[in-house]
Amino acid sequence: MQAQTSGAELLDKESFLRAISEVETGGNSRAIGRAGERGMYQFSRQTWRQHTSRSFHDAHNPLVAKQIARMHFDWLEAGFRRNGRTPNSYVMAAAWNAGLSRTLSGRIPRSTVDYAKRVTNIVAATAASRDPFNQRRLFVASSAE
Repeated sequence: MQAQTSGAELLDKESFLRAISEVETGGNSRAIGRAGERGMYQFSRQTWRQHTSRSFHDAHNPLVAKQIARMHFDWLEAGFRRNGRTPNSYVMAAAWNAGLSRTLSGRIPRSTVDYAKRVTNIVAATAASRDPFNQRRLFVASSAE
């Protein structure tokens, strides 16, 4: 399946990470995935080790996990830029789920497409709720119909 991108947007790291946590586990820091992923961001052992030498059990500590999630976000973002791509919430979520190489190749599974759309929708809803002008514009547009 070809990776698609949504429109370009300024990617807010904290909103993105909240959306990842929500989609992955509903914010449950004690979650353990089917393949052994841990914490609210569902880190694999390999991804965890890429960014820290701390115990993998620390993925259940929300403060530590958020620190590692920020590092992983930065690593993914830099990977896209190194490859001449502008990261947005869709491709970043796809890479979080399926890996950077698969996302850059454009060959991601349907489950990753669905995952990336869910994350992107949450990020967009968060951005809309923070932008009073955008909310007014949406209200006016919907009330004029």
